[in-house]
Amino acid sequence: MSIISLVKAVRAVAPTDTPAVVYEGEAPSDATLPWIVLNVTLPDSQVSEAGVHTAGTGDLQVTVAALTEDQSIILTDKVLASYRGARVDASGWNVGSLRQVGGIAAFPDTVTVTGTNRRVAVTKTHFAFTCSETGV
Repeated sequence: MSIISLVKAVRAVAPTDTPAVVYEGEAPSDATLPWIVLNVTLPDSQVSEAGVHTAGTGDLQVTVAALTEDQSIILTDKVLASYRGARVDASGWNVGSLRQVGGIAAFPDTVTVTGTNRRVAVTKTHFAFTCSETGV
């Protein structure tokens, strides 16, 4: 089973009705604020002694970067609306609904906006989901 189909399915839930550009992995050095970065971590594929794949827990970390804290929080609200409870359909996988885990970290980053003395406003949110391969 392809992990690509699972990662793409999770990423596809990202909000599209925002001024933010969505990046996978990290924003490029020439990115213009605001942006959303998605990082997906998948569990090990484990097979039980009975030869059946067992479910593991995957993680999606969503990082929002914006010019102001208010803009960052507004974008994070759209992320929450898109991902909380979302179900994804990925070929070769059984996937549970995404659930928010932990709080929302909002903080000024150490990066400053070019030409200003303003720090980038960032929020980080995590979502967990169970997943297992449907077969070998």
